[in-house]
Amino acid sequence: MTMLIRLFACWLLLVGAAHAATNCATVTEIPRAECEESLLEFFNSTGGANWKNNTGWNVTQTPCSWFGVTCTNELVTQAR
Repeated sequence: MTMLIRLFACWLLLVGAAHAATNCATVTEIPRAECEESLLEFFNSTGGANWKNNTGWNVTQTPCSWFGVTCTNELVTQAR
């Protein structure tokens, strides 16, 4: 039983890490407000989890590397 509990705990850690949401408080590439109020609000309000290509969106701490996002001088200049 102990081994089963350990395996389940490891699985939970792996699944949680794979689906970790972006924490805009720790993002340094762009202002926190752009991360929260522009990118993540856009992602959530348009069903971003179901987009054909949502690579990086709400998963990494580097929004300038998310699919379709372009940044210039620490500001988002394009998000498509």
